[in-house]
Amino acid sequence: MKFLSRLFKIERGEGRKVFAFCLLFALLQAGIAIGISLADSVFLSRFGVDKLPLIFLFTPVMMACYTPLYATLLRLLGLDRVFKGILGVLVLGGGLLFLAFTLWPTQPDSLIYLAKFYSVLWFIALYSVTWSFTEDYFDIQNAKRLYALFSGGGACGAILGGSIVACTAHLFPLRFLFLAWSLFSLLAFPVLLWILRRWSKIESEENEENEKEKIGGSRKGWSLFDSVRRSRFTILLTFALFTTLLSTTLCEYQYLDVFSRGANPASLATLLGTLYALANLFNLLMSFLFFNRLVLRIGVANVALIQGTTYLVFFLAMVFGRGNAAAALGFFAYQGVLTSIDFNNDNLLFNAIPRSSRKQVRGMLEGVAEPLASALMGLALLLGLSELAPEVLSSIGVGLSLICLFWVFLLRRSYPLAMAENLKDGWLDFSRKGADLFHPLAPSEVALLKESASSKANAPLSIRVLWASDRLAALELLLALLAKLSPADQEGLEPLLEMMLVSKDTDVVRRLLQWMEGEPALCAGLLGLLGSFGLVHPGNAIGRMELGGAEDKGVAAVALLNGWTTGDRIKGLSTIEGLLAGSSEEIRIAIKALGLSHQEKYVHFLAPNLRSQPNRGVALEAIRLLASPEASRILPDLLSAMERGDARERGIALAAIAKIADPAALPPLFARCERLSPPERREFMQFILSLGLKSVPVIVSVLRDPRYSYAARSIAARSLGELAHPQLKALSPPLIAAEIERAYRALASYRVLASSEAMGPFLLARFYREFQARIVDFLVELLILGGRLPDFELLSASLRSSNPRTRGDAIETLEQGVNYRTFRQLLPLLDPRVEIPDLSLQERDILLSALESPHPFGCSAAAWALWEEDGDRCRTLLRDKLCARPSPLLRDTLLSLLTERTLPCVLEKTFLLSKAAFFEDFGVWELEFLARGSTLDSREPGSPTCTDGALSLIIEGRVEVDRGEGWVSLGVGEVFGDEGLYGKSFEARSEGHRALSITTENLLACATTRPQVAIALYQRALQIGRKR
Repeated sequence: MKFLSRLFKIERGEGRKVFAFCLLFALLQAGIAIGISLADSVFLSRFGVDKLPLIFLFTPVMMACYTPLYATLLRLLGLDRVFKGILGVLVLGGGLLFLAFTLWPTQPDSLIYLAKFYSVLWFIALYSVTWSFTEDYFDIQNAKRLYALFSGGGACGAILGGSIVACTAHLFPLRFLFLAWSLFSLLAFPVLLWILRRWSKIESEENEENEKEKIGGSRKGWSLFDSVRRSRFTILLTFALFTTLLSTTLCEYQYLDVFSRGANPASLATLLGTLYALANLFNLLMSFLFFNRLVLRIGVANVALIQGTTYLVFFLAMVFGRGNAAAALGFFAYQGVLTSIDFNNDNLLFNAIPRSSRKQVRGMLEGVAEPLASALMGLALLLGLSELAPEVLSSIGVGLSLICLFWVFLLRRSYPLAMAENLKDGWLDFSRKGADLFHPLAPSEVALLKESASSKANAPLSIRVLWASDRLAALELLLALLAKLSPADQEGLEPLLEMMLVSKDTDVVRRLLQWMEGEPALCAGLLGLLGSFGLVHPGNAIGRMELGGAEDKGVAAVALLNGWTTGDRIKGLSTIEGLLAGSSEEIRIAIKALGLSHQEKYVHFLAPNLRSQPNRGVALEAIRLLASPEASRILPDLLSAMERGDARERGIALAAIAKIADPAALPPLFARCERLSPPERREFMQFILSLGLKSVPVIVSVLRDPRYSYAARSIAARSLGELAHPQLKALSPPLIAAEIERAYRALASYRVLASSEAMGPFLLARFYREFQARIVDFLVELLILGGRLPDFELLSASLRSSNPRTRGDAIETLEQGVNYRTFRQLLPLLDPRVEIPDLSLQERDILLSALESPHPFGCSAAAWALWEEDGDRCRTLLRDKLCARPSPLLRDTLLSLLTERTLPCVLEKTFLLSKAAFFEDFGVWELEFLARGSTLDSREPGSPTCTDGALSLIIEGRVEVDRGEGWVSLGVGEVFGDEGLYGKSFEARSEGHRALSITTENLLACATTRPQVAIALYQRALQIGRKR
């Protein structure tokens, strides 16, 4: 069995499921083969090929009646019930045809036409409904492995059906074969029920209901026409399939014309049955053994070229020599290559159609477009094409084949882009610029923004959105809001006014000057900002200074420092000196005034204030306004302030560093990337790009150095792609090879350590698992930057999706954009079902290697694991590491081990957090961040437990908590206090416990820099909301 599983690429646990679908396909195809062979032999023996164009012509009329009925039933009943109903119709229809042929032994022409149209209907319709049903159970990666097996099952059934026809045509009346078709349809019914009851679909029931609604019509979404028109891939696929079916119809006409000359019904049935059996033997071998390997080797888009090439060879053979051999080639091109290769590949190509309309488009293509192609060819044959010489017809076929290949070549380029568009379905794209999103705005949207801006809470966002589309309208909104608010309520609107002033829009400045003539009542912050741009008259400033308040003096100083006369500036400096000699509040006002002075020389005077906690924030803001390339001497102070500051201060410091524009700031900033939030990383990248080619040497050094974090190397790769893309492409191949090797080693190390529950190996295993995921993200990004794949965030998020279909589409998209060798190396890292090479790593070798790695967490976990293994043996080694100036985390870990402290170190706290269910979605880096900021909280039995603004993890004892539903006793590993994060009240009292307490500020700070934490907290909030 293992040999067969490897041969057919069946994963563990898939055997029964694959067998069930193969059996379903086999039974249905056996019936179809019997029906098609029987109907063709009766029809051709009575009419020959002369009436065949009528079948081609009226088939789309029949399908045009069937397709709306099918769509309506699908919407009302769902696919599962429709499938059951179709099987019932097949059972009943076969019996009725047998009865009709028995009652009318002379077989009137109308009955023969009915049998022919009946077999054609279910040949088309049953194929579509069966594959639509199958799609709900397999993603595209499974489809590439298994769909060929299902086709192989169908080929087995077709061989059986064809053999039954060939062996019994001379023994029994042909009408009994209709009963055989009914029997096979009846046998398929319990197999269908087995599948429905035994295995669940990939999509949820909610999604299935959504699909039903989408199929229902344009009221629920795009119309079918819009769905096709908006997708370039769908248009190309339609043209490619249409021309393929035109070629198929002409091919069928020509080979049947050769076979039907001088043949009687029995001999023709025997010939066709034999050919069907042989063709399906080919289909069987191709489906079971070769198709999945073919599509995995050359890709879905390249396999699409095979059918057009095969038809081209057939028609060329017919041009240069007619006969049974050429006709047999045409038969195999249709019944063999088309069935086992092209149809299977079409099922994979359909995955690139937009999800919202996939079933609609598939039903249209298979139910209408394909029969319409046959009808057009049939009409052409009726109107005189059939009168042409066979060689001329074959020449027309050559032309059709070439046109088909042309559409397929265009389709190959569109396929990966269409897969990427599918990934964006339901995905929020935060990578687009605001100006692209909000320009232009419709009049109704502008009116909505004006209404929303009437309140201070909504005004900042509404005005910013409107500013991207209409600057003067946004300014008027701001002025109207300021006129309504008192000076005290105007605090916090300074960033909006600064955004407008720094734009240097002359119309904006002119309107502000007009508005200032009315002497509006403004707060000190707004007046100081206007004064820094020379929009406050120095005389008015002196009048405010005489009022005597510190803020008024600061506003006056700003206006005077930006005045036109030397006397004004001297008065401004005198005012600043007086403030600097005053209280701490006056000092901060003076610092702010200096920042608004536009005098770059004051930046060095302000730098010492960065070392003072009370003044650091205002000093950073002032330096941001004054910074210039001449201020490079203060870079160490800015970097130090950035290290110690909060998120707001980090952003201000980064903006100041960007204005200094010194490449020397890049290495320390790259070293701090792990602690930057996503917006800060984007700002950092903009700073790098603003430096231009001066930054390339540093970027290349960081990109190639594995000691930097992957966040830093990712920014380096993106920046190099923007600044020197050829250099990135030259660096990528060896870099990708090294990273793949590192990822394999990380994954193999994880698998060696994963079974251990001891703290050191457990944490190191978690580290390697997440480290491998980071390497894969980095690899994907390198491939995206060098190829024709979608943006990184989209593909990375899709690869981590819990939905197998989305994840499979992402892997398929990646495959289309990289070379075969690289993809085969990446696949085991992307799909856990694919085995990785055995690296034969030993646990101790892994620990010693991790101890020397540049990653503090991995080093610390390895040190702990070595201590647990044999503390005395590794004591000297750990002491040496302690003397080598280790990272803070490793130093804390080593001191805890070597001094045998009783209080838990950061690594121990991380281990405790990792064992709690609340933190199961957090990575080790996030847990280590929280552990660093956590504190130990011990309580005696009966004492109240106050956790306002904090979350607590119980590590010893128990705590009783009342969340509004009665008191509940919580034990070790459980969390309380998280309710406060979501505005839900609770009470807690100790039964004697110790807990790790994590402040809300620390948790939110972690969420700011690590989106994974924010997502986990949001999901938790949704759970609490549902419980309410």
